[in-house]
Amino acid sequence: MNQRLLTILLSALVIGFLLIRIPFAAPAASQTTENVQEQITRLIVNMPASSQDEEHWINEQLLDIGSPAVEVLSGMLKDPAIGSDLKPRYALSSLINYVARPGAEQQREWVESALLDELRRDRPVDVTVFLMEQLSLIGGDASVPVVQNYLWDQSLYNPALRTLFSLESEQAAEAIRGALTDASGSRQIAVIKALGELGDEQAADHIEEFADSDSWSLARISLFALAEIGQPGHAELFEQAIGRQEGFRQSELKSFYLRYGRQLAARGYDEEAESIAVYFSGTDQPSHLQSQALELRYAIHGQAMADELAQIAEGSAPELARTARELTESPGAGSGSGSSDAYEDIDGFSSDQFEPDFIEIFNGENLNGWKVMGDHSDSWGVEDGILFTDGVGSGWLATEQEYDDFVIELEYRVPEGGNSGVFIRAPEEGNPAYQGFEVQILDDYAERYAELQPWQYTGSIYDVKAPSKRVTKPAGEWQSMKIRADGPLIQVTVNGEMILSTSLINHMEKADGHPGLKRRSGYIGLQNHSNRVDFRNIRIKDIQEMEIEERR
Repeated sequence: MNQRLLTILLSALVIGFLLIRIPFAAPAASQTTENVQEQITRLIVNMPASSQDEEHWINEQLLDIGSPAVEVLSGMLKDPAIGSDLKPRYALSSLINYVARPGAEQQREWVESALLDELRRDRPVDVTVFLMEQLSLIGGDASVPVVQNYLWDQSLYNPALRTLFSLESEQAAEAIRGALTDASGSRQIAVIKALGELGDEQAADHIEEFADSDSWSLARISLFALAEIGQPGHAELFEQAIGRQEGFRQSELKSFYLRYGRQLAARGYDEEAESIAVYFSGTDQPSHLQSQALELRYAIHGQAMADELAQIAEGSAPELARTARELTESPGAGSGSGSSDAYEDIDGFSSDQFEPDFIEIFNGENLNGWKVMGDHSDSWGVEDGILFTDGVGSGWLATEQEYDDFVIELEYRVPEGGNSGVFIRAPEEGNPAYQGFEVQILDDYAERYAELQPWQYTGSIYDVKAPSKRVTKPAGEWQSMKIRADGPLIQVTVNGEMILSTSLINHMEKADGHPGLKRRSGYIGLQNHSNRVDFRNIRIKDIQEMEIEERR
């Protein structure tokens, strides 16, 4: 009897204990979430960190927290119209870059999974775009089904395409290819461009159907894509399209056709590539196209053209003669065989000068595609394939099209004491160096500039960020510049060396005086600053594909 009573009492005590404990379970979980939020808030308060070691330490702390860290940071992101979220945005971006490093595959997998969970939630458009941008750095095939759903969203198909493109997998390519079936308008154009950049041979036949469209935007991007893909048999299609256009449109299609020839040569289709070079070698073609045709022929024949190049260098028009001399002196001379290696280091650019991603925005003949800003319209001109400003007055030369995320390449030449710049994301009104921002061009070695601030020399973001070193050539020599503007990431390469790589997020303390640091898009411009400055070979790759004409 006593034993039974003891058993009953013990059972009652156990049940009572459980009943007492159950009400505390939910608050404990809630307290844990609050603790995580507080912990993360403390961790990111000093972001960006003062040193790389400190930033790595913060990222390790976030990784120790696990998936809730991604959830909390994502929950802190806001629509820019509501308020600033620079710290959590920077922290999440830093974490993604940290797990993208070699050897962090396991961390990368669970962070990708956590990002996908956040992407499935109902978020403001800007936040969704940001999350997809992070997947571009660490995503794999697991990301494809989630991102693919946004290909049919009018506000988000472009970032979805960019993310899928970055994954570089057959599954991602198949997802983009599937979106072409029922795409129309600007979405159709963006899908075709992405398939072209992927070099997707399976899409070539479908894309060919649009190459003779009455819509200029659709025909243009289809020919661009076919040039990118580089399958033989489309030469007649290009020549017919060129014959239907005139002015700047015709010039652009000619650049696509030449790019198609380069792709054919790189893939070993020398006979068709040679016929394209011959098409552009006639004296009725602009001198800069004749020069590019000569480069294409050199890519095919290499050393076998040595005698012919010597004759051209002695007895041809100045630009063609210069190209022949540069090809003769090129380290790649003698390669032949149509290899893409034959393109390297011509005119100071690396081989990606000839990647079909890039579109020429200066046609070598006139200012079509550009507009003069300011009162001195006669201070800009074109001669022998060179765009120049004579330095009279002030003002700047702007592209007719606005750009958001892009890579621009150009060559420039400054005189002794010369000064100019490239304006990025500038509006039409105000000082483009501040309402947008300016990448400086200068005769760095001029005595008059010996005492300048570091952020005033070539390759700097003027008054914001100095270049890491000085790599410019003496005044009077042609030099190359490449600028990448990809969201807040800005990178500047001069003469083949990257000398600046920074996030504009890190410089928001200067935004009051430089409101252009917050701009998402605008015009690209060249500065007129009291000296003659020359430009040539201006090419652009539009990362985001902002089809301004189509949207209008």
